[in-house]
Amino acid sequence: MKYLFAHILLILLFVYSCSSRPLTYIVASHSFIRADSASFADSAIKAHIMPYREELNATMNEIIGYASATMISDKPEGSLSSLVADIVYEAGIELVGEATNNSSMALVNVRGIRAPLSQGEIKLKNTYEIMPFENRLAAVKLSGNILQEVFNHIVIRSGDGISQATFTMTPQGAEDIKIHKKELNE
Repeated sequence: MKYLFAHILLILLFVYSCSSRPLTYIVASHSFIRADSASFADSAIKAHIMPYREELNATMNEIIGYASATMISDKPEGSLSSLVADIVYEAGIELVGEATNNSSMALVNVRGIRAPLSQGEIKLKNTYEIMPFENRLAAVKLSGNILQEVFNHIVIRSGDGISQATFTMTPQGAEDIKIHKKELNE
């Protein structure tokens, strides 16, 4: 008796779900709204944002250096990817310490470098244009065998930014690998 109600409910649900209902159609439409600075010229919003914009522009337009030539990130080796790798290397030495200085190198994924560095003044905003992502520096200790695999992968990918290391790209992989002008040890 206690399952009778459950069975009746199940049968009713089954019968109800088998009934046909008329199909309804919804006609959708769309239109494009041009979104540019002229179409959203709300003076109240502009007035509210202006102090923040001015402060941000003052910070981002600060001149932090000068580039004597235009630098690009290129494969197998580019001036910008080498510069970024050198900067990462220096930051890594500060992070890890001078104790590993003679056996350390830096590797930068050139696909993360998104814009060239134009000749002339370097502004803080240029650094965000070049590497717009939240990048992290990782220090790892690798054996010579693992480093050989890393360099072979660089060859497969047709190059990356490196600092304090040299090698020769061959069809067989990376050869004549040197870190701080010393042969790679296993």
